Amino acid sequence: VHGLAVNVAARLEGLADPGTVVVSDEVRALAEGPFELGAKPAQAVKGVSEPLQPYRVHGERPLPRAPRPGS
Repeated sequence: VHGLAVNVAARLEGLADPGTVVVSDEVRALAEGPFELGAKPAQAVKGVSEPLQPYRVHGERPLPRAPRPGS
């Protein structure tokens, strides 16, 4: 498997601490609603022309509670 996406995924995996998940800015834009994310320092990585902005996934956001009928 080749390409920029595979390279970015491998580099992000290398930036993650054991037991954590790190995602790219593109994934952050899709996941920031249902997930709590925190920015990590931007990193220059081999094979990518611009520094990567990694985000650590802290976990799921709690779902909003629906109002009870009659409340």
